[in-house]
Amino acid sequence: GYTLVYVPGTLTVKPKVAALTWPLESPTYTGAEQSVTAEVSPDSIISGDEVYVSAYQNNTATAVGNYTAAATALSGTDAGDYQLPETATHAWTIAAAENAFVIQPAMDGWTYGNKASVPIGTARFGTVTFKYQKAKEGIADWSIFNPVTDEVPREAGTYRLIAEVAAGEGYHELKSSEMTFTIAPAQVTVTAQDATGAYGTPVQSPLYYTSAVLKGSLSAADLTSLAISLSTEASAVKHEGSYPIMVSYTQNDNMTVTVVEGTYTITKAVITASAKPVSVVYDGQAHGIAAPAVSVNGKTVTDVEVYYSDVQLTSQNTGSAGTTSPVYTKAGLLLYYWRQLHSGKRE
Repeated sequence: GYTLVYVPGTLTVKPKVAALTWPLESPTYTGAEQSVTAEVSPDSIISGDEVYVSAYQNNTATAVGNYTAAATALSGTDAGDYQLPETATHAWTIAAAENAFVIQPAMDGWTYGNKASVPIGTARFGTVTFKYQKAKEGIADWSIFNPVTDEVPREAGTYRLIAEVAAGEGYHELKSSEMTFTIAPAQVTVTAQDATGAYGTPVQSPLYYTSAVLKGSLSAADLTSLAISLSTEASAVKHEGSYPIMVSYTQNDNMTVTVVEGTYTITKAVITASAKPVSVVYDGQAHGIAAPAVSVNGKTVTDVEVYYSDVQLTSQNTGSAGTTSPVYTKAGLLLYYWRQLHSGKRE
């Protein structure tokens, strides 16, 4: 005797907790949307089961900042046998990125007066701005004497190029290493023109010209700033010969000037003298000729001494001649010679 009594019971199989593994490192700013995801730890589920996290909150962001992501749902063939941990959250951060140049900043030099070069340079983030600073020889800290400017320089010299990107919401400030470029002086040649004048005539004002500029493009104001002037020792009373025409100018750091001197040549004075022939009928009287008319460089002069002789005169025998015209009374054709001295200089 026994009586079998059945007592109903309940068997409950609870979902297994699926442990989550989150990434150890947080991303840095890229400018694009980024996310963090969790993986179900293999050792927290039965071998061969398929379970994964399928839904999140706050696991995506773009800007730099601190965030808390939360896993909110599991999916997979065996997801019904598992549940999320009581705490399924993860603190993560998007850190500010270190900026870097993609194209290294640089700037080519040029020659004064020509079109300025354009600086180049790009960065991963932000806009590259360029500033300039003129160099001081022997000075390491240029800012002591020369301010930084964002205007492209125009004067000849050596300059420092500074490329910068200001810090943004997701990246740090970026500044280039020191770079230099040079604006070379323009090269110009000033040539004095040769000139000629006769002895006794006023010296003409020398002229000059600037040859085609070898390097650079100069304006009229640039050339005027040189204050070019010419001088020569030649004068109306200088003896015949060659005298240099010298060029002087005011120094200008924007230009390298090459000077070509000219020559002022003084030639002998051009003297013209003429005496009128005398023809008379024999009358028993003595007859001679009047003093010849003398011109120097086309101008009549009177400060002359005339020497007469019946033999041809030269510089060696002029002193033996007389200073009055010989006279004759007899009929016939008579030939005589004369030579004049002008202002004490025998011509």
